[in-house]
Amino acid sequence: MASDSDDSGFDDEEGAMTFVLHNAAESGDAAALERMLGLSGESGVPMPVGLLFRRLVNFADSNECTPLHIAIINGNPKCVEALIRGGASPTKLCDGNPPLALAVCLGLSGVPGRAAAAEGCVRALLAAGVDPQDKDDGGRTALHWAAATGRTELVAALLTAAAAAQRNKLAASASDPHVLHSLAAAAAAAAAAAAAGGDGGVAGSGAAQAAPERPEHILAAADHDGLTPLHVAAKYGHPSVVAQLIQAAAEAGDAVAAAAAAEAVRAAEAHAKAVAAAAAAAAAAAKAAEQAAAAAAAATGAEGAAAAPPPKPMAPPVPPPPPPAPSAAQLESLMPLTDPASLLRAKTKQDGHTPLHMAAIAGRGGAAAALLAAAGGPRGGGAKAALAVADKKGRNAAELARRRGHTALAAALESASSGQPFEPPASPSPSAPASSAPTSSAPTPSSTSSAPTYLLAPPDCLLHRTAPEPITRSGPEPPPENVNRLHVLTRPETGILYNAEFGGLHWRTEGIPQAAMIDVLKCHEWSYVRGVIQACEAVADSPASVGSLDPDTAISRGTWRAALAAAGAVCAAVDDVMSGRARNAFCAVRPPGHHAGPTGVVTNPNDPHGSHGFCLLSNVAIGAAYAMAGYRREVRRVAIVDFDVHHGNGTQACVINTSPSVRSLPLRTPYSEGVQRFPLYKPWLGDGDAHNIFFASVQGFGRRGGVGWFYPGSGATADSVIAEKLAPPPGTTTIAAPGATESVDLDAALLAAASAAAPPPPPPPLPPAADAAASAADAGGAAMPDCAGGAGAVPSSSHPAAALNGGGGAGGQVLPEDPDGEFKGSYDVTVLGGPRVVNVGIPGPGGKPRMWRRAWRDKILPALMNFRPDLILVSAGFDAHKKEDLNLRYVGVTEADYEWLTGQLVEVANACCGGRLVSVLEGGYNLRGGPLGSAFARSVAAHVRGLASPNTAPYDPAEAESERAAERAVEARKAARAAALSAGMTAAHLATPLPTPRGSGPAPSLPSAASPAGTTAAAAAPGGSGPAPMDTDLPPAASAEQAPGNGAASASAAATPAPAPVASTPAAAGNGKAGGTIDDEPSAKRRRRPPVDYAALNAQLERERQEALAAATGGGAAAGGK
Repeated sequence: MASDSDDSGFDDEEGAMTFVLHNAAESGDAAALERMLGLSGESGVPMPVGLLFRRLVNFADSNECTPLHIAIINGNPKCVEALIRGGASPTKLCDGNPPLALAVCLGLSGVPGRAAAAEGCVRALLAAGVDPQDKDDGGRTALHWAAATGRTELVAALLTAAAAAQRNKLAASASDPHVLHSLAAAAAAAAAAAAAGGDGGVAGSGAAQAAPERPEHILAAADHDGLTPLHVAAKYGHPSVVAQLIQAAAEAGDAVAAAAAAEAVRAAEAHAKAVAAAAAAAAAAAKAAEQAAAAAAAATGAEGAAAAPPPKPMAPPVPPPPPPAPSAAQLESLMPLTDPASLLRAKTKQDGHTPLHMAAIAGRGGAAAALLAAAGGPRGGGAKAALAVADKKGRNAAELARRRGHTALAAALESASSGQPFEPPASPSPSAPASSAPTSSAPTPSSTSSAPTYLLAPPDCLLHRTAPEPITRSGPEPPPENVNRLHVLTRPETGILYNAEFGGLHWRTEGIPQAAMIDVLKCHEWSYVRGVIQACEAVADSPASVGSLDPDTAISRGTWRAALAAAGAVCAAVDDVMSGRARNAFCAVRPPGHHAGPTGVVTNPNDPHGSHGFCLLSNVAIGAAYAMAGYRREVRRVAIVDFDVHHGNGTQACVINTSPSVRSLPLRTPYSEGVQRFPLYKPWLGDGDAHNIFFASVQGFGRRGGVGWFYPGSGATADSVIAEKLAPPPGTTTIAAPGATESVDLDAALLAAASAAAPPPPPPPLPPAADAAASAADAGGAAMPDCAGGAGAVPSSSHPAAALNGGGGAGGQVLPEDPDGEFKGSYDVTVLGGPRVVNVGIPGPGGKPRMWRRAWRDKILPALMNFRPDLILVSAGFDAHKKEDLNLRYVGVTEADYEWLTGQLVEVANACCGGRLVSVLEGGYNLRGGPLGSAFARSVAAHVRGLASPNTAPYDPAEAESERAAERAVEARKAARAAALSAGMTAAHLATPLPTPRGSGPAPSLPSAASPAGTTAAAAAPGGSGPAPMDTDLPPAASAEQAPGNGAASASAAATPAPAPVASTPAAAGNGKAGGTIDDEPSAKRRRRPPVDYAALNAQLERERQEALAAATGGGAAAGGK
């Protein structure tokens, strides 16, 4: 097909030359780039085509990558230099990532060649004038990434460039009249305040308004999670970078003073020249005016005295005087400044962790030693003080290290607290080079805690082709699920899992057996399996040939082999974990599997047709069944959890199918009609499966306007323990017939659920540690019978999955699930008829990462602890990320959320099953930015980091209770302020201290209309053991994202002493939705405070002012007799 431009000289079928620059940058052909861009002596390119290349130098492909981004991602510094000289923008973002940040991320690689290329790319970009303080969409500067690499040369280059950029900005500010006038106004206001006897008053506020704001220092720049570069260096364990950053902070003051002094001298010289020029201009103007006046007088002298006086000549304009020269002290105020003490004290937003805390949590003894040495220095604030600092949960560095299992480091920190020299133990290596993938299994270690994390990546998974290969930029857009998903993770040298931080992973790429058919048929019907095999065999054996199972799911000739390899990798990972060779494992496999049910497609009332959703075999279910059957002595109970943004309806169907049921299907012929019943039963082990299998999933759920439901239409908040006790709503569609026995179909199950809605016997008593938290929220769930989501409800002992067989939470205790009643859910036919199933559907669209965390923290993790599994399998989907396209803006989490959840699951595994956990890749499709910057690659890296981090800590439910108490206190503060504004209270009343989430003494409450100012009411705060309550100071963005309100103020009031006006004020309950939740991303209207009667408020303020004035002058009697 010919191009629209006859003289362009290229063919659309061959790529239309649109991506020729991209391809050359990818291959590292700098000479070709120079020829095409006209940078060499003899380009050999026609002028029209050369002009086209110049226009295409900033053109982005479908992954938002320009040729410059491609050159950086592939580690080609010569191409970077050529493209910049050819006009490429060195600041254009790639999915929120500046080129400088991508270049620094090259240094994360464990491959020496790519790491060395990072320095060349960084220097080329800095030479082009890139500001090193530019941030990505996560608030991170390039220095954050450099601190993670541990490469001091990158850190030094960025610090030098940042200092030079600040000097240039200072020179520009010192020449800007507006800035100089602001400095002069601020100095005048400060002098006026000093002359007034130190009373800032109005003068102080004027000075504050006039003085320019001091910019942020690159060392003190915090990302959206509150991490500074020093936090990052401590977390990744780079003592040399820690010392380098601290040294730079110590020298920052002297550097700022020197730069300001030098600039002050230059500014004084410029000011003197400007004054002289202004004086000369004024003298010239005066002389010109005199000459004009004399000439006018001479011209009119001859006309005689009777003539009218001549008009006075207009004097030429006199230029305004230049602003006064700034002093060195004034110029210093325009420079960013920091010091070691402030860096060492900086805390993260979520947990209040200092850099020393980060080093202690990660077990980085060398980094801790460097931090303590800096704290003990002349500007560090003291090593003992640094060791005594507590996070938001009241834990210092030694306690954090001990909790994570770093006993030697904890002992060393405790010794240092008592004044002994700190002697760091051996730390885990942060940057061991990533070796080539081993092909043989490692010897069995002596203990599971010392075993490595296994990464299984069978090459046969690459045979699943969903688009004609090779996939090119100029070709058709591939479907979201394509082979590049594995390339950005596990391609040798360039995949993100080859970064240096993952050097301790044990790779398995060879010798992984395919799943045996007996294991596949434990979860899937042979009729479905045979159909998939036949469909794959019908596709031609060619890289360009692609078939399909449905409009969603493409297949190729090698798809069935890839599917068996994916399921086989999960079974092999189970073997590695159960044998003790691996502490835990991650399977980088495709095709995904959590939408594949026993017969493939899984339907539901909201989608009666369904689709495969890219999935063929339920990999996680096959692995769970394999574990129960193959390790029946060690694995009696198996749990599956799913954090993909799309509901794992296939896995859930396989789980429910482990209990006998009957499916009824209508049968119609030309001569008759009726119903045919099919007994269904796919046990994983035997009759006890209903007691020994647990499935939980958190996903997006809701109606998408007028275009259907969020895929796959199932996954509403529901708990089978609760749903079986509820009567089905009228008109419920019966699409399946699960039952307790083969002779019971859906009608019988619904009848049993309706009869179970009668008041049941009271639940078993809670242990003392859980009773306080459960009773604190009883009011929020009182409307539900028994376990129907009531606050503090625990699984009914009559339900099969609730028969814990001696299990329970920590220490055998049953933990309260959903103590605030936020995730009670409702009747859902899709969860009935088998083992325990717990779903939490996050409504949308709109990011709700806090609700997502609460769903895991308050509902899923306690339920998982109560189940006490012997093995945990994870369906790890990463399409809930806020930058993902396929989630339609549902959920919206970040890499930090994935790393947090992974750490929580690891701790549950530590508490229940010796750390045995197998994670399996599911969704995640945003590949923009490739292995360096894509949300998918970084999310998987965060997940694997959480698996591989040394952590032997067991799950601690007291931490969740501490966070809930902090959230309730935040809600109380917000509600109290809203109520106070509505009641027209004064600023003095608003300053009254608010109750803390926990405490041993009475907490003051805000004065109400019935109580005078200053009156307090004693309120008993609930006690509790464990960590101290988290700090409840509102974060800067607290107003934009609500904490849990539950729609029931009584639950919060029971757990936290609340001010009197709160309980009766609508603001106290928040803007609840169905289910009692509050949006994490409310609309602008929802963020507004209640309307305020400003006329009444001003009148009240005036009355109080008059009363105070009368009392001060002895007129109190008149005021009192009013």
